[in-house]
Amino acid sequence: MPIFYRINQFVLPCLAQLDDFLSKVAPRSRKHVRHISVTYCIDGTGGCGDEFQDGCDASAAFTSLAKLEGLEKLDLRIQENKWFARGASTMYASISTLPGLAQLGLVRGLKEVNFCGPCPNVERLVRADMLKPKIGTTIAGWKKRKAGAVDDQLTKGAKAKKAKVT
Repeated sequence: MPIFYRINQFVLPCLAQLDDFLSKVAPRSRKHVRHISVTYCIDGTGGCGDEFQDGCDASAAFTSLAKLEGLEKLDLRIQENKWFARGASTMYASISTLPGLAQLGLVRGLKEVNFCGPCPNVERLVRADMLKPKIGTTIAGWKKRKAGAVDDQLTKGAKAKKAKVT
C-alpha cells in the first residue's frame, strides 16, 4: 500500500472531504501520502457547492493536514475574489482571521506548494512558513555547522585580541 499513497495525487473538492479522507486513511498508510490538491472553501465557494456545508471546518482540515509526516506537495485552489464578493470582508476583520488560516501556516516541511486562483493575500501570509522544516524537526547537520561557525568566530576573535595585546 505505501506505493499507492506515495505515487498518487489525491484531489479533493473541499476541506470537508480532505478531513474525511485523512480520517479514513490508516495511520500506517497516512505517512506515505505525498501530494494533495484541495480547494480552500471557507464559505462554500469551492467544491462544496453554493451554500455553506456543515463539516467544512478549515481549522480541523488543516490541523489534520499538518500532521501528515510525508506530505511533500500541496496544491491549494483558492478564490479570494469570490470570498470577498460574497461578504467575507464583513464577516472577518482581516484576511489573517479567515477560518483555518493559522492552521494552514502550521503545515510545514513541504517541498512545493502551489496556490491556484487569485489568492495573493493568503499566499503572502503562509507560503514561506509552509516551505520551512516541520516544527520539531531539524535540518540534518544544521546544528553542527552552526556550532562550528560559532566556534570559528570565537577562535578568530580570540586570535585578533591576542594580536592586539602583544
